[in-house]
Amino acid sequence: MIRKGLYFAILSLLCITLIILTVVLWKQKDREAPVISLPMGEISYTEGDPEEGLLLGVSARDNVDGDLSSRVFVYEVLPIRALGQAKVVFAVCDSSMNVGTAELMVNYERKKEKYRFSESGEPVLRLKRYGTTLKKGEVFDPHDYVASVSDDKDEEEELLRQLNVKGNYDLTKTGHYRLHMYVCDSDGNESKRAEFLLVVE
Repeated sequence: MIRKGLYFAILSLLCITLIILTVVLWKQKDREAPVISLPMGEISYTEGDPEEGLLLGVSARDNVDGDLSSRVFVYEVLPIRALGQAKVVFAVCDSSMNVGTAELMVNYERKKEKYRFSESGEPVLRLKRYGTTLKKGEVFDPHDYVASVSDDKDEEEELLRQLNVKGNYDLTKTGHYRLHMYVCDSDGNESKRAEFLLVVE
C-alpha cells in the first residue's frame, strides 16, 4: 500500500513537472511577427517591371532574429487602374514562421506590350501574386498563379508544362511554406525563380 502511494506521488510529481516545463516553453516561444518599415516619398511602378525595384528602401526587424531586410519580398501587387495606383503588399517571415506584412500605395502605369524576353535567352515568368492562403486539404495548383510566361523560342503552352515548384510543403499541415517557381525552355534555360509564400491554415 505504501509502495503504491509512493508510485502515485512520483507520477504526480512528474506530471506537474511536465506541465510546468510545457508552460515555460510555451511562454518562451516567439510569437511576435517581424515589423516591416517602408520608405517615404512617391514611388512609381510600371506593369511588368521586376518587383525587386519595389524593395528599395524597405527594411524589416524582428525581436529575435534582428535585421530581416534581405528576406522581405513582394507578396502581391494589386492594381487600382481607376486611380492610376496599385497596392503593394510586402511580407517577411522569421525563423519561428511568424509572418509580418505591410502595404504601400504606389503610382501604377500599365505597360502595353505583348511579349517580354530576356536578353540572355532564358524564359520570363511573371506571377499574378506572390503568395496565397489555403485551408488544410485544399488543392494547390501553381498554374493558377501564373500571369504570363514567354520565351524567344518556345510557346506558352510548352513552357507551362515545364513549370516547377522548388521547396517542401504539406497541405495536410498548417504552416508557412516558402517556395520558388520557375520554368525551363527546350534548351534547358531556366527563368528567374519567383519566390512564393504558401500559407496553410
